[in-house]
Amino acid sequence: MTKMTVMMPYDSAIPKKRNEPFRYRATDTGNAQRMYDQQGENIRCVIDEKDFALWESEKGIWVKSQDSKMLQTLASGVVETITPENTLLEVEGDELWQRKSESLGKIKAMIGQLWKFKQLKVRSSSFDRFLMKLNVRNYTINLGTVKPYDWIREDYLTKQAPVLYDDDARCPQFDEAVRQRQKLRDPNLQGHAFCLCFGARESGNVRGV
Repeated sequence: MTKMTVMMPYDSAIPKKRNEPFRYRATDTGNAQRMYDQQGENIRCVIDEKDFALWESEKGIWVKSQDSKMLQTLASGVVETITPENTLLEVEGDELWQRKSESLGKIKAMIGQLWKFKQLKVRSSSFDRFLMKLNVRNYTINLGTVKPYDWIREDYLTKQAPVLYDDDARCPQFDEAVRQRQKLRDPNLQGHAFCLCFGARESGNVRGV
């Protein structure tokens, strides 16, 4: 009797383990899925401007650019997580997918595939739409309530004032100037005093009237 050899799929060479990690395909799309799963909360695809937007956690702002270079560091970090254990080994050579994915071409292909994820797509109108929210170096300040809170991605702010918020800060010279002008207030203002400050920005020369 002729003995027959049954060829099994290449993936069966990797034994299935209980609670083993999800396996990604050894393709550009599979790499993009890895990037989405690992960094999706920090990336947006701005569909009407063809921009990418990246959340900078150290500044609490989104940075937009049409150049994918700003995402390449993130993509390289994703490549470092590729292992045979979390890769779907469909054909011989897929176990080397991590090394193949290190090339610049594969990095760019991974980033380009991010446009397929509808969860990442936003319009430019999503950014800086809150006129009463100001980002500073340590908080976002709601100018309507004058209350600070920690930066959040959902605000979609792209600008930051180069100052620190200090709830206990004092400005004795300004307070004294206001007091002096209150003494000279016009009775026609019905008890209210107005103080206007003007001067060149960052010059240190500000006058009050």
